[in-house]
This record gives sequence, C-alpha cells and structure tokens, in this order.
Amino acid sequence: MAKKATKKTKDKQRDLPVPVEKREFTPAEQEVVAKYKRRADKVSPPKFEEDNHDNNKIWIKAENAKDGDLLRLAKMTEMTGTVDPDLQSKIFTQVAGSPSKNSASQVSATAALMHGINPQNELEGMLVAQMINAHNNATKLARFAGTSKTMEQLKIYSNMAVKFMNAFTRQLDALQKLRGQAGKQTVRVEHVTVESGGQAIVGHVEGGGGGSKK
Repeated sequence: MAKKATKKTKDKQRDLPVPVEKREFTPAEQEVVAKYKRRADKVSPPKFEEDNHDNNKIWIKAENAKDGDLLRLAKMTEMTGTVDPDLQSKIFTQVAGSPSKNSASQVSATAALMHGINPQNELEGMLVAQMINAHNNATKLARFAGTSKTMEQLKIYSNMAVKFMNAFTRQLDALQKLRGQAGKQTVRVEHVTVESGGQAIVGHVEGGGGGSKK
C-alpha cells in the first residue's frame, strides 16, 4: 500500500505545471509601465457604491481622508468644472443618467471619463456633458447598425450614428477653441531662390501666430 501511495504521489508531482521563470520588462514595456505610473499617481476620480441597506441606491463613496467632504467636492469640481454642489449634481446626472438605472461601476466609469477630460469652468462642463452623450449615442447606434436585419434599418441607424459622430467632432473643436488649442499652425518652406536683381533666400521660413521668421 505504501508503494502504491508513493507511486500516486510521484504521478501527481509529474503532472504539476513546471514554473516558468518570469522575464524582465523590455525597454518598450518599461516605458509603458512608467507612463502608466505617472498617470496613476494623479488624483483619482470619485468612486460610487451601492447601499445595500437603502434599496441599493448609489452614493458617492466616502473619501478616506481627514477632510473627506472637501476632497469629494474638489474631485467633483475636477469632473464638472463648477464649485457649486447643485450644479455639480445636475451636470453629472445629465451624463450618468439616473443612478437607479445604472450600476455603481457604470456611474464610476462615467465619473472617470469626465475627470479625465477635466472641464475648467461651467461652460466646459456643459460641453463635456454634451460630448459624452453624443459619444454614447453614436456608439449605441453603431451597435444597432451592426445587428440590423434589413437594409432600411442599417441605413437609419448608420445615418443617425454618423450625425452624432459629426456632432462630437464639432464639440471637440469647440472645446479646443475654448482652451486655446485650436488654430495653431506652423508653415515651413525650405528652398533657395535666386533671381536676377533679387536677393537669395536661404534656409527655411516659418510662419504662424501672425509673424514670420526668415
């Protein structure tokens, strides 16, 4: 019996997977991980959780800090662009929808998206709400188009999806203009021209921002 048990033990040991030695990160992977750590070190967006004692209502998760309420308001400001609590709630609800119809993870994902765009004032906050809704509608209609059973359905859903995509692009342009990021162009011309009785232009000419450099 002892010999049989020993044989079974050896068979089990033989069937165990051989541990694979973990390799070091490649230079490209190190760069990606470093970039992730830099982004992860920033202030995180607020999280939401379900209250099992109150009909599973979704509430913003308390912050584990000395002044958690102040930190929560600060994070909501980063999300909505306003310091007013009532307007914060209004703008966020316009994007996240009714908390009773969405899970805590869905609401938290919306908060992370708004926090990432980081509107700087109330006007940007309203625009960001529109942008996210346009994006959500565009992707939803695109999924409907992908499951269409008739050409008529495909045409309707595709056209509506494209309209929301175009709206999103215009909203993005508007946000960039508000932030002073639009309209910056640099024109570089490299050549050598010599004409009779004229001067030679050697090197490159850069234009942009209303001036030129020779």
